[in-house]
Amino acid sequence: MNIVGRIKNLLLYPGAYFYFTVQSHLNWMKSLFKKNNVVFESAYNGQKILLLALYEKGKLREDIKHLLEVAKQQGAYVIGVNTLRLAKPEQYSDLIDCYIERYNYGRDFGSYKTGFMYLYKRQLHEKCPRLVILNDSLFYSKKNQAAFIDDLFKTDIEALGATENHEIEHHLGSFCLSLAGNIIRNNNFIRYWKKYSNSDVRPLVIKRGEMGLSKIMRRCVSSPDNFISLYDITWFSEYIKNNPEILNIASDFNRTSDLVDWKVPTLNSVISILVDKYMIRNISLDSKDSKDSKIKSEIKADALVYFADNPELITKALQSSMNNFESKSV
Repeated sequence: MNIVGRIKNLLLYPGAYFYFTVQSHLNWMKSLFKKNNVVFESAYNGQKILLLALYEKGKLREDIKHLLEVAKQQGAYVIGVNTLRLAKPEQYSDLIDCYIERYNYGRDFGSYKTGFMYLYKRQLHEKCPRLVILNDSLFYSKKNQAAFIDDLFKTDIEALGATENHEIEHHLGSFCLSLAGNIIRNNNFIRYWKKYSNSDVRPLVIKRGEMGLSKIMRRCVSSPDNFISLYDITWFSEYIKNNPEILNIASDFNRTSDLVDWKVPTLNSVISILVDKYMIRNISLDSKDSKDSKIKSEIKADALVYFADNPELITKALQSSMNNFESKSV
């Protein structure tokens, strides 16, 4: 992004933030005159619970219907909180046990709060063995869906997320969480939801909601290894190890934009990082030892330059370089 674009963004952001803050306050005032409508509900018998935040008008999407079918097949009690209106909500009474419609304020965390307030008011948390939080902001593929939902309900991890985020501070993605019964019954957790303040301003929702919720969950778990994500870096590393061919197309999915100055990954930047971290930094070039001095001279003599158009060739080049390095240093 050029310097003019950066200056423009710096000037526009405060104004945009102020505008959306004002809009959020106006929407908050409207919400004061709106009541949540529990359209229908059925008896709860101590099942695991799925709390689903919805933004569905007229009828449910087909992928959401399939998600609910899978959840019901696995014995879940489903609480659906919708910020829009379904034409005939009763037709989904076999898929949703408790259906609530609310005024559209507070984004997905507003729906989560509505669901938890209902949960605590009806005292469902006292018998609930496990609760899964999902929302319809993403598409639910049928492929491996049953196994995915099963993993969320049957895990022994007290606070499990589908993904994790290390931006600003480590937290679990709030679009998919699986919580043990002792977490939702924890007084700190209950207090969090009672005090949570809704907002339509996305940065505030991320700070108070996604990151704030992770902070509370981290305080509630019995040990650090009970606060993890299903698809973390360990899972990713294992997947890459078992499916190395994915590296050849990984660069096709990098993030690019003319509006945001994201750094685009290149093969040269990856090579530079690997060489700096694994081939030079760990060698004591300043040592007075004669062997290290010889290594230093060899590195200077042989420039580390390779030409490769895919990760497989980079791997071969690095392996070849290490073999040459080992033979020269003996």
